[in-house]
Amino acid sequence: MVLLIEDNAELRSYIKEILNPHFNSIEAVDGEEGVAMAKEHIPDIIISDLMMQKMDGLEVCKLLKG
Repeated sequence: MVLLIEDNAELRSYIKEILNPHFNSIEAVDGEEGVAMAKEHIPDIIISDLMMQKMDGLEVCKLLKG
């Protein structure tokens, strides 16, 4: 399972379209939602944007690693 965290809807849709034939994927629109979904679903890999409004990708990594 892949968790995609991206605030740009068009880019998120494009990446999901590429991943869907090969992977199950879930998506989050910002870092806060991404952290919550990661804790709930425990994905195998997370693809995250670095620059987002509520919580950036580096903060997401720090929270999930800790």
